[in-house]
Amino acid sequence: MAVVIISNLSYLLFGLVVAAIGFIRFLKSRGTGEAPGPFAWPVIGSLHLLRGYKVPYQAFNHLAKKYGDVFSLQMGSVPAVVVQGVDNIRQVLIQKGHHFDSRPNFGRYHQLFHGNKENSLAFCNWSDLQKKRRDMLKDHTFPKVYMENYKHLDRLICEEFGSKPRSASHVSGASVDIKEKLALVIGNIFLRYFCSTDLKDDSELADFVRNFDEIFYEVNQGYAFDFLPFLSVFHRRQIGKIQNNSENIRRFVLEKVVAGRLQGMKEDAVETDYLDTLLKAVKFPSEEEVTIDLETALFSLEDIIGGHSAISNFLVKLVQYLASNGDVQAKVKEEADRLRKDFISLDDRCKMPYTEAVVMETLRLLSSPIVPHVANQDTSISGYAVKKDTLIFLNNYELNMSEELWSNPAAFDPSRFIDPETGAKTKPTHFLPFGGGKRSCMGYKLVQFLSFVFVANIVNNFSITPAAGEKCEEVSTGNLALPPTRPYRFEFHVRTK
Repeated sequence: MAVVIISNLSYLLFGLVVAAIGFIRFLKSRGTGEAPGPFAWPVIGSLHLLRGYKVPYQAFNHLAKKYGDVFSLQMGSVPAVVVQGVDNIRQVLIQKGHHFDSRPNFGRYHQLFHGNKENSLAFCNWSDLQKKRRDMLKDHTFPKVYMENYKHLDRLICEEFGSKPRSASHVSGASVDIKEKLALVIGNIFLRYFCSTDLKDDSELADFVRNFDEIFYEVNQGYAFDFLPFLSVFHRRQIGKIQNNSENIRRFVLEKVVAGRLQGMKEDAVETDYLDTLLKAVKFPSEEEVTIDLETALFSLEDIIGGHSAISNFLVKLVQYLASNGDVQAKVKEEADRLRKDFISLDDRCKMPYTEAVVMETLRLLSSPIVPHVANQDTSISGYAVKKDTLIFLNNYELNMSEELWSNPAAFDPSRFIDPETGAKTKPTHFLPFGGGKRSCMGYKLVQFLSFVFVANIVNNFSITPAAGEKCEEVSTGNLALPPTRPYRFEFHVRTK
């Protein structure tokens, strides 16, 4: 019995010590000019307050009602500040973007990129190397309409997407699982556009896109061990699997895409694609201080090719919205009919504003989180002190679902992006689906381009309904990634001309 009494007293004393330490931390945080926030317990901080929400960022909305649009949140071992409200978010992204251009130092990010997150385009801190990588990429991901890259991309999209409606017409009304089919088509568009490599008939392409899809799902999840690193021992198998995916991708890229290109590269050769741009920089470095080695070039290439996973996941969710909104399909079809074309291309975007609005409305409702920023120096947000290395969450979910900013925000209504007087597409200043400033998404134009052509042509050729058992009215939001192995089935009924 004495042992039990001593044990109970020990637990009690331990609990009192833990509470005292937490209270002292709380008192120290007051009067420092830092943003207010909930009490932080030792070890876990305020992580427990994020439990029980279908969309994790909904927790931020509820906490903001008590603490304001800028508040502190201790996430395990990681100090964080949550920012919402368009002016506050723009301050982080643009006005003070140079203060907040780093990324979280999660161990998982390092493990995903061969032990160094600086190998990643999206998860690295800002540096001269990152600026050089973005500069090398921008002509390929932001092609102007007069550029050859734009015309080349348009031709590739036409060739890849254009054959699909015709080949699918014989299965009208059949249940079709579209996720992998979309990934294969878009993955090959990316390979052809960025690398001049056509692998649509390669038996290994399916494994290639599947490896990317599993990594995409992984990086879009939030885990407690990001903030409590000691928990990572329980995720070794999961991390090992993703590292294996990464190794498979590298092997495929070296064997199927890069093989022979570096050796054959000549200094005076005209660059025909992004791979040429990278390999030329590797083989013939300029006199600049920042140079690109082959390892860096390969990671850059894999990162941008991997963007096909984001688009294919996005389009599955877009089709879910279309399948449960026949009135939206009818309006897209009406725009397409006015063009009287067999295939609708990028050049038709300005003539189909409602179709573009469908893409924008899907982006709004999905509210995929902006990659967290990190303060690279002691600074401030809206008057509140922010210490160096503080993690910054930008609550774009609140921007997209606020009843003060949108009428009936839970409804799928593309017309909210159409000017009622002119009929032209309009974009509110509080709509920031791809972030902004120097760390904005490098692939957002490709999302818009491919999504427009896909929606315009699939609706022009088919009416779409959910397959038996599919609940398209329950589209998961707050996260772009879909579980890799789950099927997503729809029925495509050929329209009579």
